[in-house]
Amino acid sequence: MPTRRRTRGSRQRRPTWPVGPQALRALRWLARRGAPLWTIALLTWLGWLVAIHHLEQSPAFLVRQIEEPTTPDWHRVSAIAAQPLLQVNIASLAVQLQATNPHMRSIRVTRQWPDRLVIDAVPRQPIAQVRLRQFFLLDADGFIFPTGTTGPQPELPIVDGVEQIGHHLTPGHVNTSARLQLAVRLLTQLQREIAHHGEHIALVNVADDRHITFRLRQGIEVRLGDAAHLSQALRQLAPVLAKLKEDNLVPQYIDLRFADPVIGPR
Repeated sequence: MPTRRRTRGSRQRRPTWPVGPQALRALRWLARRGAPLWTIALLTWLGWLVAIHHLEQSPAFLVRQIEEPTTPDWHRVSAIAAQPLLQVNIASLAVQLQATNPHMRSIRVTRQWPDRLVIDAVPRQPIAQVRLRQFFLLDADGFIFPTGTTGPQPELPIVDGVEQIGHHLTPGHVNTSARLQLAVRLLTQLQREIAHHGEHIALVNVADDRHITFRLRQGIEVRLGDAAHLSQALRQLAPVLAKLKEDNLVPQYIDLRFADPVIGPR
């Protein structure tokens, strides 16, 4: 979980509460005297309004501490220190922070009385790298990380064929390109199907959604065919991989486009 830094203001003052023992004793006295319920309700409501006003105006309840992520690429919104804690719209603040920190998958803001805001952020985790003009990390939502590298990272699968004419992908944003989303969905399914076989994916190619392929790290090409029949093809994959491992075979390709898998020897 990301570490956080704490911003301190002036010395913390002990909060004072507008509805004290005297007010409570007054309400009990009214109840014993048989005051109408509406009178008690009205006084309670007025006391609540006074309490809210006090929380908004009292120096004891101003924002003096902000705990937030300490990552170098974290961006804050406009200053919120010294504002009344109750007046801070934490939902709106979370939305603003999400907009300025798209590399975070989720952001939550909570109040901690009397004077603290806590910002919790969950960073995005890459599941692959997409080949564009450079290699950019990709997460499960289709977010492409903003900084690319000239060469691929060996531990993550490469996604190829996601860009189309007139539909360029934008690093630093969640991309909803049909081909990119297809690649993300395929990677998720593949990881679930082959994880217990000790296999690892090297490359996924979705350039043609009628002839989708991927390659395992040991060099086996797997031909899946049409995007509409991915689930059917993937159901055949696990038994084939198990049989190949049992027979200690490393074929050139596995073709799952037909009713029965076709194995191409080297």
